[in-house]
Amino acid sequence: MADTPAAAAPPEEPAADDRPSGRRPGRTAILIGALVTAALLTIGTILLLTGLQQGGETAAPPETEPAATSEPPAETEEAEPPAPAETPEPAPETAEPPPPSEEQRTVDALQDYYALMPGDLDTAWTLMTADYQVNHVGGRDAYQAFWGDITDVAIADVVATAPGEAQATLTYTFADGRVVREVTAYRLVDEGGTMKIAASEVLSSTGL
Repeated sequence: MADTPAAAAPPEEPAADDRPSGRRPGRTAILIGALVTAALLTIGTILLLTGLQQGGETAAPPETEPAATSEPPAETEEAEPPAPAETPEPAPETAEPPPPSEEQRTVDALQDYYALMPGDLDTAWTLMTADYQVNHVGGRDAYQAFWGDITDVAIADVVATAPGEAQATLTYTFADGRVVREVTAYRLVDEGGTMKIAASEVLSSTGL
């Protein structure tokens, strides 16, 4: 008979260390390391934030007042250019006064004539017309003799009565002390621009 094969020996059980545990040791270590790392990071973050917060409270920089905004510089008024010098306007031409009337010239001529007396007979002689010098006065000698006895003469109340005619009051003081007042009428004519005595008439004569 053939030999019956011996019963097969049961397989050896693996040692306890060799049994599969269902998890690999490497993955567990990695997981644990990751948890530890996460915990450390969390703790570090908390500590960092706490430190920063405490540092901010203890060493907060002093509040600086905001810098005053500088006001814009005041606008400087632009200097006005100097006004051009005003050219002085020419003085208005003064209108020449109208020539005196013949009446006024007659009055002025009589006053000027007697203002020369009795000291300047030469000039006074030229203020009479040639006809008056001869026919009324009687010539130069008679003229000189008449005025030689008079020390003073005053004329007053000279009034023009018409163009070329006037009336005046004369007061003569003679060398012998007599004083005579006469009211005399005159007629004057224009000769070469000069009013000259052409006629005279004593209207009244009074001794004072």
